[in-house]
Amino acid sequence: MSDMKISSIIPVYNGAETVSGVVDEIHAEFADGAIEVVLVNDGSSDGTADVLARLEPRFETLTVLNHRANKGYGAALKTGIRAAAHPIIVITDADGTYPEDRVVDLLARVDDGAEMAVGARTGADVHIPW
Repeated sequence: MSDMKISSIIPVYNGAETVSGVVDEIHAEFADGAIEVVLVNDGSSDGTADVLARLEPRFETLTVLNHRANKGYGAALKTGIRAAAHPIIVITDADGTYPEDRVVDLLARVDDGAEMAVGARTGADVHIPW
């Protein structure tokens, strides 16, 4: 992978129990600090704001933004994308349902010239309701 500048946008709604693990996984994949992580707390009521406040000082490339009230997934994405510092945007969820170790595979497609790469959750353990 070339010297890509990457921002990972993670909308969080009531994700106090899972978001730390997702952030840790992303930072493990990009241990060299090559990724900015933007967490958007979308009006959570389960203590997510406290978890994110404890996470923010741990990583110098992590930013936490807060919506006072829940505005929805799309609004949280827009808030994060507007705040992103880098031209390549990776979107993942805070619930741990995406394998963060596969982000590098998607970015390899972009590095090969694709303008967009989309991953899908597949496999026997995936149960996404219609």
